[in-house]
Amino acid sequence: MSLAGKIALITGVTSVMGEKFEPHETANSLAPSLIRTRAVKRITPKEIEAHHRYILVKRLGEPEGIANAALFLASDEDSLISTANLPISVSIQVGL
Repeated sequence: MSLAGKIALITGVTSVMGEKFEPHETANSLAPSLIRTRAVKRITPKEIEAHHRYILVKRLGEPEGIANAALFLASDEDSLISTANLPISVSIQVGL
């Protein structure tokens, strides 16, 4: 399945879950870009540079950024956000 297909699937499932939940429950998803993890060590510098062409801030995201977004979406402070697919791409992602 292509990346676009996977994104569409996750967005669709999130939307359906949000519609099926009780009014006090929320369903959201995260769509991270390339994040600095152990897996990224296997990616060549040339591949990382190619990725940077699609984001405005030319750096990798950090795992803490994903964790903070997930904690926010799981918190009571997020009670009005539901069926959102939050892109975490170190700024606006273009060209997808």
